[in-house]
Order: sequence, then structure tokens, then C-alpha cells
Amino acid sequence: MGLGKTLQAIAAMWALMAGGIDGRPACRRPLVICPSSLVANWGREVDKWLGGRAMPVAVENTEGGAVRRALEGGPYRRSGGGGLPVLIMSYTTFRLHREQVLACKPDVLICDEAHLLKNKSSQIAVATSEVPTKMRLLLTGTPIQNNLLEFHALVDIANPGVLGDASQFHKHYEEPILRGRDAGASDGDIKRGEAASARLLEVCSKFLLRRNSSILQSYLPPKVEQVLSLCQRGVDPRDTKRSVRLSGFEGAAPLYRLPDISPAYQEGRAQAYHSGKVLILDCLLKAVRKAHPADKVVVVSNYTETLDMAAKMCLSSGWRFLKLDGSCATKLRQNLVEQFNDEADASFVFLLSSKAGGVGLNIVGANRLVLLDPDWNPANDLQAMARVWREGQTKTVWIYRLLTTGTIEEKIYQRQLAKLGLCGAVVDDQAAGNAKKFCMKELKSLFTVDPNAVCDTHTAIKCGCSGRGPKAGDALPRREGNGQDVLSWGHFEDVSSSPDPIWDHVSKWISSRFVTFVFCDHVAKQEKAGRDSVASGSSDVD
Repeated sequence: MGLGKTLQAIAAMWALMAGGIDGRPACRRPLVICPSSLVANWGREVDKWLGGRAMPVAVENTEGGAVRRALEGGPYRRSGGGGLPVLIMSYTTFRLHREQVLACKPDVLICDEAHLLKNKSSQIAVATSEVPTKMRLLLTGTPIQNNLLEFHALVDIANPGVLGDASQFHKHYEEPILRGRDAGASDGDIKRGEAASARLLEVCSKFLLRRNSSILQSYLPPKVEQVLSLCQRGVDPRDTKRSVRLSGFEGAAPLYRLPDISPAYQEGRAQAYHSGKVLILDCLLKAVRKAHPADKVVVVSNYTETLDMAAKMCLSSGWRFLKLDGSCATKLRQNLVEQFNDEADASFVFLLSSKAGGVGLNIVGANRLVLLDPDWNPANDLQAMARVWREGQTKTVWIYRLLTTGTIEEKIYQRQLAKLGLCGAVVDDQAAGNAKKFCMKELKSLFTVDPNAVCDTHTAIKCGCSGRGPKAGDALPRREGNGQDVLSWGHFEDVSSSPDPIWDHVSKWISSRFVTFVFCDHVAKQEKAGRDSVASGSSDVD
């Protein structure tokens, strides 16, 4: 997530290739496996940092014949002006051509975005674990995505057997840790869970190097993240079910109209007023365009249909945009990013699929990002949001996460908080945080809908605050370090109390009617010399 994992891996690889541990080269045939969208980027990074000392052999063309030709004759025997070859390919390419790759006898394995190997029984994980190298380096910003067994799968690839098999890990680590982190845990459960976490940390500290975004505060501008709870516009779920049963989904359309402003729905057109969430997105984009015309915005969604809708919105408003989703050829994705990052490019919005381009890309041409929908896996959302807060960013970053309150979207977000709390306690040795604020019974109640909810998450964490924070224009509550514990964030009952000045340019009638609650987090920039953090709640620092 912009922490320099690629550079550190290249440095480690070259140290092994050039001098090893005892002055003799420890490897000569490195193999790098990464997502397909990052193959070309890895090639550029190897060339950038090692110059002519190493020659990247990036297998970008995934057509079977092209891959076989790239591997024929031994890619590690190419001189390339004296540079030592580094073979780079995607996980899928490696899986499909594993035998031919292994015939090249790689002697060190580097796996980027290694959380893709979390399912120990998947074909990619099995193929990767069978690579006969003594040295393996796994890179990931999210070692725990959903559960501890996924963490065990990654550790077992890096150091087979160090944590026992899956059943032993479950008994000695996973079960007591999870039991101790439930909101209803007894004192004994909590004590046993903390002891298991301590044992796990002690074992993993011998081979796990963990860094978080706090180390970036001296190098990156401030970042402000807002989670916006949006009302459902008072639609009773019973009315929706009744209408769908009688006349199908088309018959339910009138239920989602605003009598004050909504004309009849017209299929195939982008009509923001038929969706509270889309209406807020439309207002945000218009406000940014009006108040900060030099700013660019990344809009992220898990669904291509949603991105298509956003594209229609851009067309109807006359905004230039670029779109990166699964239909975009892999070799063209980095070109789109570079075009958007160019200050001379007139594009205002970058529509990004979190599945196709959510990892490894630096979209620092934008300093604002809107996440339209949550993912069950918190890592996907964190990776997507990290696209704009990376090396090269010079402006204050503003991130907006949109959730429809009282629905499954908020339940997904709450599960994200619980999973991130677990990761913080087990891997980062942080306090219990979010996870102990939820009980499993509440988290599993996914399909109950409360049409009158103001913010189900604020109720679930049993905060007890008044919901009244600093007024608009006041300094944001600033945090030094990394964390996703919303208890430490600013809590606001309405958007007019948010310190984000962009809301001054959004219709108060719309924002007050649709935004019911705001969580706000401010990661302040810390001076390199160790002085106090410096940041402002206004956009004057842009």
C-alpha cells in the first residue's frame, strides 16, 4: 500500500544475487510472480532501480504460444548487455505454465500481493507452494483479510510447518483468539486469547517484517477519510417486496422517486435523483468541479454496471473521464493511469474497478476518491483507497466512503472493522479496537433491514458520544499512526458539522436529507525532524 515493498524486495533480491550473505552470490535465477496488472510495472521497477545490472524478462503476453517462446531456451541465460535476467510473470501465467517455468530452475521466489494465495487449496496456492526454492519472499499489505486460517496459509508457504498444520493452528491459535475477541467474552476467554496472540506474535516476529502507513506521514500530505451513512429515503422493505411480487422490479421504480424533484424513470439514462447514493456522488463531483477545478477524482466500485452508470453521469455533465475495468486490456492499464496522472490531461474523473485495478497502481493525479460500495474483504477497499495516497501525491487527500445505513452495506462495513481489528491485534500488536465492539451474533445478522436507522454502526459500537464534533472550519481531529478504530475518529450527526469545506458547496437541502451520519478520520502529516504534525482542516493546504 505504497510502503515501498517493491523497492525493498528488489534491494533484497539484488543483495542475494550480487553478494549473498557470506560474500558469494546466493541466487542467480529469481522468479517474481504478481497480479497480471503489475507485470509491466515490476519490469519497469527492476530496470529503474538496478539499471543495467539486471534485465527484467517480463512475460506480459499471456497467449500460450508467446509464453512458451519466452521461456524456451532458458530466460535466465540471456545476457542483455551483462545484466542478470529476472523472470516476471502473473500468477495465472505461472499456474498454466508451471512445468516449463520450473524447468528453468528458479532459485529464489518473490510473490507480490501474496494475499492472493490465502486459499491454501486453490490451484495458484498449490502451484506456488511447490516451487522448489529455499528462499521465498512474500509481499502483502494485508496478511489477514478475512480470517486467521488465511494468515496460516501465507505463513505456511513462506515457512512450511512453522505453525503446524491447519487443525493444530485452529486449536492453539485461531479458536482462543477469536473467542477472546468477542464482545461477550469472559475474563478467562480474554486472558487465553491474549496469551495465544502473544505466542503467535513471538513465533512470527522471526520472519515477519510488518510496516504500516504511519511511516509515510513524513513523506505524504494529510489524508482525510469520511464514512458517510446515507438514508434509504424512507422506502419500506415491505412495500418493495409487495410491488416486486405483483409487477416485477420495474413496478417498484415509483417507490424510489423523490416526489419533490424526481420525474419518471427513463431507462438507459443517468438520473441521480432516483438514488440517494448516486445523488450525493453527483453533488460531490459538481462541488469539486466548482470549488476546486484543478482537483481530480477517482470513483471506485466493485461492479462494472455501477461504473457504467457513473460514466453516463460524466457524459451528461460534460466531464471528461477514463475508465479501467475488466474489459481494459492488461497492457493498456498503466498507460491509462499515466495519462490521467499527467497534469496536462483534461480528464476529471477516473472510473476504477476495484477488482481490475485496485492494487499496485499509483493514481496520484487525483487527490479525491469516492468508494461507492463496500467489499466483504476489507483489503480490497483499503487497496483501492490507497491508490491516491502514495509517493508523488502533493495535495491533501480526501476520501469518501458511501454506505446506505441500516442495510447489508453497513453490516459488511462492520465485518470489515472486526477483521481489521483482528489483524491489528494479531499482526501489529495493537489494542483490541474494533473487534471487541461487535459480537458475532450481531455481525451474522446480515439481512435485517432497519429503514429508520440513522447509523447502525454508531449504535453497534456503543460509542455513547453525542455525535457532535467540531463545527465546519474547525481543525479536524488529527491522528498520528495507523488504525481503523472508528471510536478514535470524529463523529458527526450531520454533514454540516463535518470539517470538510467541500460540503459548503453542496446543496444543504440534499446533504441534510440524505446524509444521516459521518465518521471522519484525519491522518496528519508529521514533520521529518520530529516536530508537531502540521495540517489544516480546510483545503488551503492543497
